[in-house]
Amino acid sequence: VRSTCAGAVVAVAGPVVDGMVSLTNGNLLLDERRLTAQMGRPVRVVNDLVAAAAGVAVNAAERQFFRGGGADGACWVVGLGTGVGASLVVPGKAHTMVLPGEFGHSAVSPWDFGLGDADRLTPIEDLLSGSGFIDWARRWQSEGRIALTAGALGLDADAGVVLAAPYSEWSALRKAYSRLLGAVLGDLAMAVTVPGGMHLIGGFAQAMLPHHLSMGFNFTGGKGGHVSAR
Repeated sequence: VRSTCAGAVVAVAGPVVDGMVSLTNGNLLLDERRLTAQMGRPVRVVNDLVAAAAGVAVNAAERQFFRGGGADGACWVVGLGTGVGASLVVPGKAHTMVLPGEFGHSAVSPWDFGLGDADRLTPIEDLLSGSGFIDWARRWQSEGRIALTAGALGLDADAGVVLAAPYSEWSALRKAYSRLLGAVLGDLAMAVTVPGGMHLIGGFAQAMLPHHLSMGFNFTGGKGGHVSAR
């Protein structure tokens, strides 16, 4: 394999600075220069959301957008999964730029959405990720606002699996989540106007898509015109 490998791209969860990254959720430091020397092939270390956003840029015809998106122009790519991230994709005549960021670590007050205390700012990742959704559910359960079995919200609860269960108690929580997501994406869209719209990716984005649609989110497709999240 090594003899036929032209190079490698390593996508890592964490901010990449000068080709180096320290994993956000792990004790590991990667340096693309040292990896290049060890492999004898060029190695590029990039942020994982940047890599996903680059895939969206390459596969422009298949992009699915939120709020009036189209197949052309700059767009935000927002990942909702075990974490939360966002990258700005800016198409150009010669090449496309994908700009990284640490969107998931910016703060928001969830109080107006019934999801937190009025005087507390919370990282977006702690609220809009799949694990954040489960944490909300556990809190609402402890407050008596929903009545789910302890097994449904165990330590290994998977948000996508739990959402698939026919729990009527999810309705209010899904509504609060969708309202907060709409507000956060609206702020992001106002920060940088994107004619290409917003592309939601990630496992939790896929799991929540039917519930966003039921809450009145307006999704439009690319050339295919269909609605989905990846």
